[in-house]
Amino acid sequence: MASLNAAVRQTEETDSETPSRQHSCARFLAYCGLSVGLVALYALLANSDWRGGTQLHTISEVVATLVALIVGILALTRYYTKKSNSHLFIGTAFLGTPFLDGYHAIVTSTAFDQLFPSAPLQTRRGVGALPS
Repeated sequence: MASLNAAVRQTEETDSETPSRQHSCARFLAYCGLSVGLVALYALLANSDWRGGTQLHTISEVVATLVALIVGILALTRYYTKKSNSHLFIGTAFLGTPFLDGYHAIVTSTAFDQLFPSAPLQTRRGVGALPS
């Protein structure tokens, strides 16, 4: 009887480890696929002469603002359901970030270029100057 209980216990332990092993194997394969994809993307775009502009920068700032806002809301929702202080701190930080990103998006956008003129780039050696 004891050997039967030991066999059942060993089978349960093996079964409980199997999904974990499958999950970690799937995660490993996903990371490998992502790495290969990013290296291939770099190889395709390495010699591209495409350059971004002010409007692309503004769009990426708006997207970053919205993503940070959504993550902050989700983290605070998680805090109120689980009462974990780490979720409170993360949620608060991610709710503060959209204010900084949003301000930066507005100040650097072409729509408000006349209202918020940027100072010219410093040309003194070491501050904004290109190496010669």
